[in-house]
Amino acid sequence: MNQVEVLNDYYGLAYDRDYMISHFVMENSKMFKPEDFAVIRGLLPELSDYELQVLNGACFRDPTMMLVLSILVGELGVDRFLLGDTGLGVLKLITAGGLGIWWLVDIFTVDRRTKEYNFKQFNEALQNARLTLPVAR
Repeated sequence: MNQVEVLNDYYGLAYDRDYMISHFVMENSKMFKPEDFAVIRGLLPELSDYELQVLNGACFRDPTMMLVLSILVGELGVDRFLLGDTGLGVLKLITAGGLGIWWLVDIFTVDRRTKEYNFKQFNEALQNARLTLPVAR
């Protein structure tokens, strides 16, 4: 029994590789910087079916939503907290967005920071998938 059959049996799924690759590309193209996404697209065909399923289930932050959050509640450091910058989020909260200056700078940098965060999440999800390959029963 190969990995796809094990997963399909376990999860009751019947996806083929082309569908999983196309789905990932369509759903996540705006979540990464173009140069990072080119690397990802080149890597996808080489991944196992299990790794593709794990990546299709991974959650990435939407850069547009992060921009909206940064504009609306960025002075409270919410954008920094959501991108894993807890220390800077607390500092931004205490200083009210650096008296507005830090908040303004973050509005212009949140798109890039979100896409970098997503690429880091992609790499972590891929590493976790490689560490937890299912074993055929």
